Amino acid sequence: MPSQKEAGTSSTGFVTAAQIPTPRQCSNCEHYNGGNCDGEHVMKDPQLKARRNKDGTVKVEANSYCWYFERGKS
Repeated sequence: MPSQKEAGTSSTGFVTAAQIPTPRQCSNCEHYNGGNCDGEHVMKDPQLKARRNKDGTVKVEANSYCWYFERGKS
């Protein structure tokens, strides 16, 4: 099984659960908004261009993860 560093994008470490099994949870991050990420680093990640929405946010799965996780409001 690859590590997040090996499997993730080079600038943010973004990975999906298919690449590395949970416990990775975008859905628990303050930048997660209904399947989209508005985190500045993720929005600028050139390797996520194909996931970018017209508004600049990035489509993410609830169980994806990146290095810039910020605990959301509980």
